Amino acid sequence: MKKPLDNYSFIGSFLEKCGENVVFLCGDVSREFCEKLSNVAESMNRNIRVFEIIKEQHRRRIGEAAERQGISKIFGFMARSQTMLKFLLLFVQSKVDKEVIESVKKCDAVVWVGLHEDFDVFYLVDRRLVNAVKEKNCLFLSFPSKTIADMLGMKYEDYWQIFFEALNYPWEKMKVLGEELRDYLINRNTLNITSPLGSDFTIKPKGEDVHLSYGINKKALSKGRIQLQLPAGELFMELKEPEVNGKMFFDIPCILNKQVVSNVKITVENGNVVDFQSEKGEGVLQRFFERKESRIVGELGFGLNPAIKPCGSIYVDEKAYKTIHVGFGKMRMLNHIDLVMSNPTVQANGKLIII
Repeated sequence: MKKPLDNYSFIGSFLEKCGENVVFLCGDVSREFCEKLSNVAESMNRNIRVFEIIKEQHRRRIGEAAERQGISKIFGFMARSQTMLKFLLLFVQSKVDKEVIESVKKCDAVVWVGLHEDFDVFYLVDRRLVNAVKEKNCLFLSFPSKTIADMLGMKYEDYWQIFFEALNYPWEKMKVLGEELRDYLINRNTLNITSPLGSDFTIKPKGEDVHLSYGINKKALSKGRIQLQLPAGELFMELKEPEVNGKMFFDIPCILNKQVVSNVKITVENGNVVDFQSEKGEGVLQRFFERKESRIVGELGFGLNPAIKPCGSIYVDEKAYKTIHVGFGKMRMLNHIDLVMSNPTVQANGKLIII
């Protein structure tokens, strides 16, 4: 068997655990990258088929449907809301040829590549295809868009390289990092977090579960299937009415409603935002925090992927090692954002945690 290219080790390690017949599913934007992945599969003597299932006209229909339903301004949160996605499915859904569905049913593994801002690739295609994929070994790859790079003032090549390096860090190592950190956090009733730029806040969780997300679908794994979503690497707590007090400084920029927000300072009392300011994007932040439910501290997360260099895209930044992100608004709701800080110092019950 030929050895796959070293810089595509993530696809090689996945295919080594699967069978001989592999189907690649992509969109028009991600087609070139998908072809490169299929070349790696060919070098491993796999039988491959490549199908382009998402095109520009489909994205346009989704945008028009969102405009008609008055939800276009909250597109950035759509991927978090299964309820909203199901609602949008009533108005637009991309049908695929029967040949694609039958090929997936007969294959051993599926590699699905789509824009990570383009939730339609994962959620708004033909449900027959989605259901068929769920029964297979599969690798979901969230591909970065040029639109986000432009908003951040980055060269697309630089943004793409950050994404690509994040893919190659082994999920097995992130699992070990996450398990060690989780052991520190479980049953700790007081967390104090500081940072060189002025963060100093305390969280007293109320018995919340600590969730480890390193890319692997555990339910599928228990049934003997490998289902992996990349890039990955996050450990988080969904906070439910916790005691949170202090000052937070988020030095990593982010995009909120298509605007860059940077150097955000937030004061929290009793789990709610009482004051905030930012170097950029204060207006859009003001509109977000106008909702009472948006001012609730709803999540605390730790990045586990050492390959990621924070760049301003929350899709990768919240997974960067040696960062913490705090979510405002309840998780999985439309009114939820994550803000990221670098190089935090964390103490659990007064004991220093190395992250």
